Amino acid sequence: MKLNVTILEDEATHATQLKQLLEKWSNQNNISISIRHYFNDEDFIGEKYDEDELFFIDIELDLANGMDIAKQLRKDGFCGNI
Repeated sequence: MKLNVTILEDEATHATQLKQLLEKWSNQNNISISIRHYFNDEDFIGEKYDEDELFFIDIELDLANGMDIAKQLRKDGFCGNI
């Protein structure tokens, strides 16, 4: 099993901590994991995310609101784990 994860987090330390936790979990559960990290919504918007299975989106970003981004993902047809 392979799990694709996207992290949208503008704080590098928070993103690093989350990546470490996800990698530890994947090792403990023998699950392959692929993690993509975006620091801002400008880099994230327009990327292909239809294969991603799990999103971690910061609520308070510099230029955007994480809830608005989650709503846009729903409008674009993503129905997975947001």
